[in-house]
Amino acid sequence: MNIERVNRHAWNKATAERCPWVRPVSKETIDRARSGDLAVTLAGPRAVPDRWFGEMENRLILCLGSGGGQQAAVLAAAGAEVTSLDISDEQVRRDQEMSDEHALGIHCVQGTMTDLSRFAENSFDVVFNPVSIIYIDDLQSLWRECRRVLKPKGRLMVGTVNPHSFLFEDNEGVGDKGLVATYSLPFVEEETLSADEVTQAIGRNMMFCRSHTLEDIIGGQTRAGFAITDFIESRRTDARAPSINRLCPTYFATLAVKV
Repeated sequence: MNIERVNRHAWNKATAERCPWVRPVSKETIDRARSGDLAVTLAGPRAVPDRWFGEMENRLILCLGSGGGQQAAVLAAAGAEVTSLDISDEQVRRDQEMSDEHALGIHCVQGTMTDLSRFAENSFDVVFNPVSIIYIDDLQSLWRECRRVLKPKGRLMVGTVNPHSFLFEDNEGVGDKGLVATYSLPFVEEETLSADEVTQAIGRNMMFCRSHTLEDIIGGQTRAGFAITDFIESRRTDARAPSINRLCPTYFATLAVKV
């Protein structure tokens, strides 16, 4: 099974149905960004600290796996020159629509984050990667490619799901089981489910994901030639959030600098 192809189809479907992760930001959000109020997120609802970006005017930013009319549009409105790359045709189209509607000049590209060969060395000041590494397998190759396309002292901003979240089956509302530790880590969804469950999941347009390890997520960046310079955590508080969010942060984001 080609997981990237399956996930691409699922994200196209979810985008067409306007799921929360791919609803374009409002005109008010664009206007605030033009006034210097970014309020972009990498993982969960917590905004990325302004200090992570510094001066935005003409900063060259690669939004990696973050299509859908959200972060790329906000960063472009704040003055950056943004390239948006996403595997989903529909999410790329959302970014293009936002770019056209608000005259943002976003360069929108359909492609996989596992292949950045179209970009030359030292092309960007920032690689901005919200929760999407859970959909790919080989993180070390990704980190090396991110370092290659970043300029000297360029910044890599990555948000993801804390791997411990993948331990649990959320049984809230089913008897009194609550959270039950069910899966071993690292979690790989298509290997955990039975063949019938995989077929059913594809029929529901589910995105298949994996947890990775903290060693690969954080240590992998340092081994690729980055220095981690900041770290933040976040959790969902919406009504649909899994109950683990009430107990601990379930997302984190790292800021790393090319060395």
